[in-house]
Amino acid sequence: MKTLIQFAYHQASPYKTEKSIYNIITGKKSHQTFFDAVSLNLFTLFGIQKNLSWETFLTYITHEPNDLRIPTNNQATFQTLNQTFENIQLLIQTLSHLKHQSTSFMPVSSQIDTHLKVKQVYHQIKHQHLEENVYREIHHLFKKLNQQQPQSVIHYFLTGYEEGMYTAHQVALIEKVHPEALTVLIYKDLYYLHSLLGETEEFPILTQCRTTLKVSQAVYRTFLLIKEGHSIESISQKNRISVNTVYDHIIDLFINDYLEDYRLFIN
Repeated sequence: MKTLIQFAYHQASPYKTEKSIYNIITGKKSHQTFFDAVSLNLFTLFGIQKNLSWETFLTYITHEPNDLRIPTNNQATFQTLNQTFENIQLLIQTLSHLKHQSTSFMPVSSQIDTHLKVKQVYHQIKHQHLEENVYREIHHLFKKLNQQQPQSVIHYFLTGYEEGMYTAHQVALIEKVHPEALTVLIYKDLYYLHSLLGETEEFPILTQCRTTLKVSQAVYRTFLLIKEGHSIESISQKNRISVNTVYDHIIDLFINDYLEDYRLFIN
């Protein structure tokens, strides 16, 4: 992750303090950190390394990044990118095993949300007899990913019936890249995969694997009041919560794709 961290610092350092950039990288849940990330178009690097120590961060930023062609946007966090791929991983694994009448296998992901999502998508495929459709979508998805990202590596991390997953070390050797360069390639794949799955007409089945997390009832009440045109102060009074809590709700709403235009909340 060193190169991605260095890139974030390179992009943000003319405008933000080292501490602010560190908070973006570790995914600190505060409205200030959120607005720092989106104002710099670094939201996809939000939470890229949650356990990064301050001392290690200071060591990393003494050097320039090796790659400045790193795509970012404000449509997702790093966690969202990663969870989207986990959904695709488990769906492909499930389809592969069940196609061979193999009902007993170790799921590639242990995340409950991933299991629930894939179960939902698979039931739709099964009940509507969409197996051939989803096979075509998978083929088309990775074909487009390879066009978008010439040195795509994420397919090495797929697994299926009698097909094991490669380790990161093995992939680095196969592709003849440094392990650090591999982390950048993986990030780019996650980024472009998430973007491609936003094309609902091209991928009507697989687009359902694009992660959108649910928000709590309290956060959703804030969302409804925002849609009605209420101010931050008005929402605070109506819900009997602090202004800072309202801003925390707004962060959750952006992270989970309920809101898109952050400029509405910047004076």
